[in-house]
Amino acid sequence: MPWFYFDVVKDGVAALDPEGLDMPSLDEARKVACATAAAMSTENGGAPKNVEIRVRDGSGPAPVATARVSLTCH
Repeated sequence: MPWFYFDVVKDGVAALDPEGLDMPSLDEARKVACATAAAMSTENGGAPKNVEIRVRDGSGPAPVATARVSLTCH
């Protein structure tokens, strides 16, 4: 199975994933990235956040998929 890395950018602060996960496919990695970004956008008391997860496959620094959530509450 392919290995994918999930780099997180939350409110402009980037954190690279040094470990990655063994996933069955890019489609599954994309689903995990989308669900995780949505969950992270309201964590820590529900304060809205901008979250981006860049999925890399280890072949280089360029992402193979990206999930973005921007949540604003008025």
